[in-house]
Amino acid sequence: MVKKRRILYLLNSRNYYGAKRHFTSFMEYADFDLMDFTVISLKDNFPDHVRKSLKRIKFQEYNFPELNTWFKWVKFLWGKKPHQIIFAESGITDFNWLATFAAWLVAKGNVYMQEYSTVPTNLKGYRKLFRLIPNLGLWNNSLSIRTLFCKRVLVCSNGVKEKLIRYYFYPPQKIDIAHCPLDSEKFSPRQGYSFEMRNRYGILAADVVCIVTSRLVKMKAVDTVIAAFTMLINVSKRKDIWLWILGDGPLRTELNCLVERNGIGQRVIFLGFQNDVEKYLQESDIFILASEFEAFSIALLEALSVGLVCVTTPTDGSKEAMQDKGFIVEHTAESIFNCLLGIVNMNRDEIEEMKRKARRYILDGSDKAEEAKRNLKALAIPSI
Repeated sequence: MVKKRRILYLLNSRNYYGAKRHFTSFMEYADFDLMDFTVISLKDNFPDHVRKSLKRIKFQEYNFPELNTWFKWVKFLWGKKPHQIIFAESGITDFNWLATFAAWLVAKGNVYMQEYSTVPTNLKGYRKLFRLIPNLGLWNNSLSIRTLFCKRVLVCSNGVKEKLIRYYFYPPQKIDIAHCPLDSEKFSPRQGYSFEMRNRYGILAADVVCIVTSRLVKMKAVDTVIAAFTMLINVSKRKDIWLWILGDGPLRTELNCLVERNGIGQRVIFLGFQNDVEKYLQESDIFILASEFEAFSIALLEALSVGLVCVTTPTDGSKEAMQDKGFIVEHTAESIFNCLLGIVNMNRDEIEEMKRKARRYILDGSDKAEEAKRNLKALAIPSI
């Protein structure tokens, strides 16, 4: 009988949807006959439907901030008796070097890291030497020390890799890049002539539907999209343009009020969280991503796969994916508005060519299984 490898996957973030989507997509291809896999995260990070979809994973909850000393980390990890430990971060400061050092001792060097979000470039000199001498980059150095105690670091875009090397001194030879596995068959262009979603809201087949799929939080800048859309409605005077907002979050009430104040409540529809995002994308025309920062947006990949005209701000992942397949604009309502106005006035041939390029980009990339196995290999997780 093969002795199973005990792997701990530590996720120190709360309700970071992209990280969970990425994780569940590549773990579908993990070989659980060769390992016992345990995910430890903050409370309420993985809802029941996610746990049910990955029945062979053990899910536990722990308040990581309580582990504020090296001795507590050693005691905590030692009690789990892991052969391997993976630190998954949705922010570069989620785990400190004391945690990775403790893991290195407990797991005998079998430590890996995964960075899900983009990397800030303004933490240099965050701490002062003896509280006197600033700007020595000590905080940056303390973050890079963690790489001494791990074998590999997995990131989801070239932009994140470049920032880790340039600003935080990560060794390039330890960094692997793997995108989120995407089901290009599920997220494919609409087939046929039925419009189930549009019909629900009285939207005609010839109307133009803009769509945002996002958590309603500050960094996603959905308020900027609403401001741009308001300009579009007021300037174009068209009554055949709509905005769908898929997603939920703490800013939903505030954004609803903004829509009403701007007098566009008849043209903006808040759809909340939806499991069948692809159906709404397939009946849309223009995808908008206005995030202040993103490592590599899963929502953007899904929109490209469906073949939408995409408008994004210049985040790491957008700059890597878009090129000539869509539009990259500045983080302002005016820039997004000007781009949208140009798109709605484009001729049909130009739009169709852009949609074909978007879809081709996804199809020319690796398929879901290959990308999933690239993620697993980088983290030394056995795959089927």
